[in-house]
Amino acid sequence: MFWPDSAIERLHKDPTVAIEKQRRTPRAERVRLRAGETVAILLRTAGGEFHVHIAGKIRSRLPPMASSGERVASREMSAAELPPLLVHEYDKRGGWVALAQFAQNWNRRPDSRRSMMRDPLPAETDPKRGAAIAAVVHSLCIRDGIPVPDWVLTWRYDTPVTLAAGIGTDSPFGRGVRVCSPAVCEYHRIFFEISFRDR
Repeated sequence: MFWPDSAIERLHKDPTVAIEKQRRTPRAERVRLRAGETVAILLRTAGGEFHVHIAGKIRSRLPPMASSGERVASREMSAAELPPLLVHEYDKRGGWVALAQFAQNWNRRPDSRRSMMRDPLPAETDPKRGAAIAAVVHSLCIRDGIPVPDWVLTWRYDTPVTLAAGIGTDSPFGRGVRVCSPAVCEYHRIFFEISFRDR
């Protein structure tokens, strides 16, 4: 199922249109703000292709034409642009969708890999999210034989956690994730299944 053209057009005009009818609770306001920030970042990502991801399918949307009338060059989102896109763990769909998309883009665009992980994460990045991004980038670099950037090794979380929402590493499922995760996860103390990386 893809978003219709009319929905995409409304999203460009008003990023909160999809949640406009939610009750005016503090959580709804946070969701509205997060949606606005997310769409703004997606739409300004160097004029790159805007991928709408629904039910496991991708539809590419090109941004508005450059002033010359030619399409602007596309590029993948970098790791440094991920932190504002990662939502809170209380989101029942999981808070790591943008990180999973990053891994998928990495796997599909080998020519973009070095630029995707070149810049360090912003200093104000949440420690857990920073360690999660670093763990995924570290794992991808090791798998693909690419030198690991220095910034990746600076991000470690203080306690072991999984990327599965609400699942601790001491639960049966969490222990399974920890055993099956890439080796570099131990360094960052962030654990995820290899299938998360190898999409």
